[in-house]
Amino acid sequence: MAPPSSKHPLRAPFTPEIITSIRSLLQLEEPLDAAIFACMSVCFWCVVRLGKFTVPNLKAFNPSKNITHAAVTLVCD
Repeated sequence: MAPPSSKHPLRAPFTPEIITSIRSLLQLEEPLDAAIFACMSVCFWCVVRLGKFTVPNLKAFNPSKNITHAAVTLVCD
């Protein structure tokens, strides 16, 4: 059982409508916007909290724990 001090207040859930409204503000041709939308989509459809999928800031990034561009590969059969 988690101690009361470790509990966070409830937050409103993301919905498909919220994702769609955010998507309408993004330019998917821009790498940053495409990455933001990809991250939101994965988090939404895989049912994870965004804070568990991303780092809070650049200083918190640790290449031994967080995925890097160099670690991503495309393999075709």
